[in-house]
Amino acid sequence: MSTESKFKKRITQLDVFPKIERDYVDQNAGGGIITMIVTFILSFLIFSEFLEYLSTQYDYSVVIDYTKNNDIHMNIDMTIAMDCDNIRADMYDSTGTTTYAKTALAFTPTHFSMKNAIVYNQNDYVEDKENKNFDMDEIMDNANIEDDNWSSYEDEKSCCRITGQIDIHKLAGNFHITALGHGYGGKHTDHNLLNFTHRFFTFSFGQYYPGLINPLDDTAEITEKHFTYYQYFLSVVPTIYMKEKPRRIIYTNQYSVTDMSSDVTKSHNLPGIFIKFDFEPLLVKIVAVKKSFFHFLVRLCGIVGGIYVSFGRIYRIIFTIYNYIMRKNKGSSKSEEHKPLINEPTVE
Repeated sequence: MSTESKFKKRITQLDVFPKIERDYVDQNAGGGIITMIVTFILSFLIFSEFLEYLSTQYDYSVVIDYTKNNDIHMNIDMTIAMDCDNIRADMYDSTGTTTYAKTALAFTPTHFSMKNAIVYNQNDYVEDKENKNFDMDEIMDNANIEDDNWSSYEDEKSCCRITGQIDIHKLAGNFHITALGHGYGGKHTDHNLLNFTHRFFTFSFGQYYPGLINPLDDTAEITEKHFTYYQYFLSVVPTIYMKEKPRRIIYTNQYSVTDMSSDVTKSHNLPGIFIKFDFEPLLVKIVAVKKSFFHFLVRLCGIVGGIYVSFGRIYRIIFTIYNYIMRKNKGSSKSEEHKPLINEPTVE
């Protein structure tokens, strides 16, 4: 025997896949039905697994905030239903640092518009925010794109649009918009001119990303009273969006909002818009994860093998029970065939 034949014989002995001649295989209708069911289920699961392989999954984790950047931007784009000359904006934090925000922001006369805005606290607004699909690619592609979706008019302008960025520390702070002569210096604004009806186009922290959804975006508060006090409490959470392939990282912030409003005509509170915020010590990491092709193959093999083996076991159990019932019925029918029609009398 040649060396090649011995090697081939040894390889043949390692074969763990048994071969059965087709003439010895028993096929029946029950097996055909089970095969059709298995084929349908496997096709559905394989298609679902393929769609999941093509889609992007997001892994969320919460860690202690390790970012070293203590200075960030507060991005503001909002409209106040008052003349720009009567508005004062200030910013101060827990260290006592005060910033006269009107020098850092742009105050542009415009018209007040509720187009595409929703009154804050309405349930349909919350549902609309929740139903928007999260797309990390859209957020990253829109990073640093300026948002110029508004325009002023040439005719009489009775409102003021406040836009721009303020450099702030990652500390508790308070940004407030009031009227001149009410709580601060400057000329006294006539009470009949006070109206703190306002609309947020966007209000965010950190680097500006138009694709990122913030709770105050496109919301408005409307009042017909002159001495209305609006208070917003923001809890800001630093957030990192990360993609593995290609590797892209953006640093931003999310926040939750609690608000209140009241008529301060008969109190000592100042009318205006007061936005208090504080930064949480935690950091949210959102990582876009896409399954590898090897992982897809492993899951695919597990699905195919698991379904095939499971239904094979189920079919064998059903077939065994069926054969047992059939043998039992045949046995009872044979005993009835040999049973005499008339019993013979017993001899005493």
